[in-house]
Amino acid sequence: MRLTVLSLIVGVIGSVLFSIFGGVVDSARDIWIPLVAFVVLSIGVIAAGLLFCIAFTFFVDQTKPIKKPSKFYYFLYDVVDDFLVFWSGAKVKINSQVELGEGPYFFTVNHRSKFDTMILSIVFRKYKIRFVAKTENFRIPLAGPAIYKSGFLELKRDNNREALKTVLKAIEYLKNKEFSVGICPEGTRNQNGRHLLPFRNGCFKIPLRANVPIVVTTIEGTEKIHKNFPFKRTRVYLDVLKVIKPCEYEGKTATVVGHQVRALMLENLKRYGVEEVKIDNEADFNSQVA
Repeated sequence: MRLTVLSLIVGVIGSVLFSIFGGVVDSARDIWIPLVAFVVLSIGVIAAGLLFCIAFTFFVDQTKPIKKPSKFYYFLYDVVDDFLVFWSGAKVKINSQVELGEGPYFFTVNHRSKFDTMILSIVFRKYKIRFVAKTENFRIPLAGPAIYKSGFLELKRDNNREALKTVLKAIEYLKNKEFSVGICPEGTRNQNGRHLLPFRNGCFKIPLRANVPIVVTTIEGTEKIHKNFPFKRTRVYLDVLKVIKPCEYEGKTATVVGHQVRALMLENLKRYGVEEVKIDNEADFNSQVA
């Protein structure tokens, strides 16, 4: 959105100045000239902005551990994230049943598409969410290097030692009040969007050990964005259901908290036609963070 707004501002100012000082608009028939100038300048700003982002992410070495999450690269991620969501045609309707304070928080959301976390990052921008994401997301051109340098947390499910490091880093973020942490407890995208998959409940050890509130949200409609683009806008519903405070989960296990969060999500998603699905999927993340 910000890159788009900047391009429009530059386009308007540039075309007006071109019309006034360029000496090329002598009559109403010449109105096409400033219009062309507006289009060229606007597209030029967008192209320059994206090239700028590409240039700074192309040479990022993801084999080298980062000493500190980069605010600059998070800014690049935020700009591109904003741009992609805006031009995707997603129209986000937020329904919040709670009010959030200062944070940090542990955000949870069901998983429909790659736009889920992108939309949460925009809506809850002030909380500077760093998501726990699978390795494949860090291999995406432009986005992968940006989220790596920004301090997003890569979860290597086939490596218990590395998975534990990710969990400990997430706990550190929350305890130090550096960032909020976000995760999709299903662990993978739901392909048909009609079910809520079983959770990888071990991820809830992160907020339990960091002693921070859990924000329970659901998202509906993001799975339709690719199908509707570019001819139709997609209505996306983001519902903020509950903030589970530390005093409410004290003494409970990660599995119990996971079931509680899932029950809240499922009850809300039934409004959109989502159904229960039962798959034996418990021996997963739990073993990695024991």
